[in-house]
Amino acid sequence: MKENSSLPLKEAKTYIDAIDFSQIINKLERQYGWDPHEAADICDMYRNFLYLQKKYGQTHALPPSEEIDEFWHMHILDTKKYRRDCELIFGYYLDHYPYFGIDEKTSLNDLEAAFGTMQELYVKEFGTPIYEIRSWISKLSSFVKQQLFRYKPKRVAFTPN
Repeated sequence: MKENSSLPLKEAKTYIDAIDFSQIINKLERQYGWDPHEAADICDMYRNFLYLQKKYGQTHALPPSEEIDEFWHMHILDTKKYRRDCELIFGYYLDHYPYFGIDEKTSLNDLEAAFGTMQELYVKEFGTPIYEIRSWISKLSSFVKQQLFRYKPKRVAFTPN
């Protein structure tokens, strides 16, 4: 693939809709206790976020919701896949800047205004606003599941006394 080449918008949308996020959803369920339906709904919103970044990201700062951001983090952690997906969709690595709104250049008002723009574009493209999927009860349930039932192999080094 040529450097800085990317799919046209319509083909990028088709590619985004076909990305296999099943491993991320599985990890969110097994290791973080997320409800599978909620994880799938947030995955759909993340796909829409990627599309909006493709279509409007060059001209607008488009911060994700907290839930979309959590899903984005999981995608980024699969570095080879994320890099490849970004190259195909955008033609470059889509950086994640976690300090928007708290750095010396931007304020929380800037972040809220940018998220307002994100909401307007989301409604324009998809007919509904971004909304919170996971209730506080769901988050509490996930926390309890993580503590009691989570499958995660121990990877802690032994520390002598």
